[in-house]
Amino acid sequence: MRGIEFKIPNLYGSFISDILNGISVEQYVWKISEDEAYLNMEKSLFLTEVLTGQDFKETICYPSYYIVFANLQAYPNGSDLNELNTYEDFLKSSCEIVILITDSIFVEIYAKDEKIINKIKYNAEQCDFKEIRYITDKNDCRTVFSVI
Repeated sequence: MRGIEFKIPNLYGSFISDILNGISVEQYVWKISEDEAYLNMEKSLFLTEVLTGQDFKETICYPSYYIVFANLQAYPNGSDLNELNTYEDFLKSSCEIVILITDSIFVEIYAKDEKIINKIKYNAEQCDFKEIRYITDKNDCRTVFSVI
């Protein structure tokens, strides 16, 4: 199992927080490699490319924001923040979680820990997100870890 994918509503909300509910995001350093996400149409959600786990948690817990696209990567504290272009790059890196959001609704999450994938699946079901399915070696169509 590589990860999980599903659709979120095309609305303002706190969907990243909902997706990661119950996962200790504070234990990671978060690299924001691509994003177009807004608190409102004048203010970006992510103000820097690297966030501490605590800063990331505070950011995603805003009550309402809109995500057009995002590429969010979680690394253990003190790790090198690698350039991830492919799933193979992800496997070789110290990165633990990659969250890819495209076109405001499509979410793909890759994680090295199956418990995290299952927790995200549970969260997606609780939030009534649509078209939830595991990403496996057989059905993974993604060739590049990019959302633009």
